[in-house]
Amino acid sequence: MFTSRSIMFALLSFLASANACVKCPAKFNVEHDDVATYVSERTIPQYPGGPVILCSYYSAKLYGGDLVHCAYYTSNSQFGGGFDSCPTRATVTDHC
Repeated sequence: MFTSRSIMFALLSFLASANACVKCPAKFNVEHDDVATYVSERTIPQYPGGPVILCSYYSAKLYGGDLVHCAYYTSNSQFGGGFDSCPTRATVTDHC
């Protein structure tokens, strides 16, 4: 009976994490008292280290008003690459 409870717990834990969703931070502070604001996101399945969500931000002062990008791993919401001032973690919500 203990084994079936353990299997059931593992299955429920997996299903709960499968419903979790990585979301881009709405904005973050960058150099020179500037704030980068969220523009868009897309998932990139083939990325070194695993799939990521690529978050794009607009910054009026950086690079002449160009977009900056932050990549976050979908498995753990950790920063995976991009602009140096990106937050180290993305937001994780219960449902997409």
